[in-house]
Amino acid sequence: MKTFLAIDAGGSTLRATWMSGDGNLIRKETLEKNANFLSAGEKEIENILRFLKHKVPMVDALTLSMAGIDGKPEFDKVKALCDTIFPTTACRILPDADGAYYANFGIEPGVLVICGTGSIVLGKDEEGKRVRSGGWGYLLGDEGSGFWLVKELFRKYLAYCEFLEERKACFSVFEELFPGNPRDAFVYFYQPETRKRTASFANRFLSLSDPYVIELHQSGLKSLATQVLSVLRRMGLKQGRICLMGGVFSNAQAEDFFRRYLLGKLSALEQEQISIVAGVKNISDAIAQKMVGETTRSLDGGTE
Repeated sequence: MKTFLAIDAGGSTLRATWMSGDGNLIRKETLEKNANFLSAGEKEIENILRFLKHKVPMVDALTLSMAGIDGKPEFDKVKALCDTIFPTTACRILPDADGAYYANFGIEPGVLVICGTGSIVLGKDEEGKRVRSGGWGYLLGDEGSGFWLVKELFRKYLAYCEFLEERKACFSVFEELFPGNPRDAFVYFYQPETRKRTASFANRFLSLSDPYVIELHQSGLKSLATQVLSVLRRMGLKQGRICLMGGVFSNAQAEDFFRRYLLGKLSALEQEQISIVAGVKNISDAIAQKMVGETTRSLDGGTE
């Protein structure tokens, strides 16, 4: 019986799922540590992979979805690590957005919208051609994301501190989080290791139901929806699914607004043919299930 290993390696948490060829769960691991290749570094990633190898030594196929390997040099280094640590294992390496896409769609066409700490839209057409929009990071984009919202509100707060903006009720959150000099809070916006915590402050602001916060956030969500439309047009997708993932969509009001706004931009025919659905909850579990399914279909001669 074959053993499959799926790894979802992000900037603050790594999840691993081992599954047998008949779809039974063998083991799961969750590590609360940075597994983004760019910020964690090659040595730390090597240590993590060796730790996982030790847990279940014999693995037939591995799919690793990892943050920080969009660039070819980083991708090649991680591929070399996997080939060294898992020498007898068939290894498939995916950037994290592609891993999330695979978890939701497998090889089917569709559009994935991720809006959590950051944001990105990734689509693939019938031929597997990759089309993306956004995902430029916290300095250049990430519209609608948790970090983006907190950053934009903090910019308004700094303007207020310099008598350039009227005081807003929501600024009390910053005064509670960062009492004293606002400059003391800069580390939360510039240090990679604090970025997820900074993004989590978005929940505090959204829970206020403050019209000022809601309007600002909706402007970011509109930009994100525009990116989805760009991907749809470039793909030529006429029917299929748009999957929503990420912590921002766990806020019911934000998700409802995004769905309604995006649907309103689709034609009547597109609204009938394209559905907007929630994405998978656990990427490593979903990838492992997809790996088992692929093997089953190949043994059945490609039939469902």
